[in-house]
Amino acid sequence: MITPDRQHFDVGDYIASPPLIAIEIRSPDDESYEKLPFYAGIGIPEVWIIDRHSTTSEVFLLHEGSYSSVAADEQA
Repeated sequence: MITPDRQHFDVGDYIASPPLIAIEIRSPDDESYEKLPFYAGIGIPEVWIIDRHSTTSEVFLLHEGSYSSVAADEQA
């Protein structure tokens, strides 16, 4: 996802910036939660983890280098 304020990261063949959001679809024995430190390290502001069976979702927002879980309807 690219917003107008991040267009300058588009260098033609690729985007030279972390995405604004990462979306993980959870499946049995996956590593969605283990990826959170990696995502935080590259500065992805928001991560959604969606359970493919129940279709419930968790939203994590990056703040000062780590993620906090928030209810989907609490996002700013």
